[in-house]
Amino acid sequence: MDTEFAILGLLDEVGPASGYRVLTLVAERGMNEWAGLSASSVYNNLRKLCRSGLAASVPDLEKNGRGPAGSLYSLSAEGRSVLRRHLGDALVHAKEQSPAFKLALAFSGALSAKRLAALLDQRQAVLRDRCAQVEKVRRPLQDSGKEPRSATLLFEYVLQGLAHELRMAEHLAQISINGDKS
Repeated sequence: MDTEFAILGLLDEVGPASGYRVLTLVAERGMNEWAGLSASSVYNNLRKLCRSGLAASVPDLEKNGRGPAGSLYSLSAEGRSVLRRHLGDALVHAKEQSPAFKLALAFSGALSAKRLAALLDQRQAVLRDRCAQVEKVRRPLQDSGKEPRSATLLFEYVLQGLAHELRMAEHLAQISINGDKS
């Protein structure tokens, strides 16, 4: 779904675009590195999005040069709705450091600043719950005095990662409302 999410976001951002234009944007933004996008996944998913009604294609009458006749792809109203829903879900519930969360940030311009801040506030609540769940699992081991070093290292890694994500969600919510004043 991350590939579809990325393509929906790019089409929403740039409007009608050829597959080649989508690939150019992917390369410019390094999305092939952190979102796992490739030429085959982009073209396959553009066709899939059209079949599912989330995007539409029309012949590219402006294309000249070698190769087959091109197509221009654009989001349908349903595709735009799916994108907005997926943005909200990924901003709140995506796992830490996941491509889905990074994609949601990359396409957060599709949301109002107020909506983005509200979703990031919800993410903070989700992250606090995750911290509490990890602490709940850890507490009996600590209380028994039998927490192995390997468990200590793993718990600390997870908890510090969650703490960092929580600080970032707070910071990003502030930026979305006030702009970057750092």
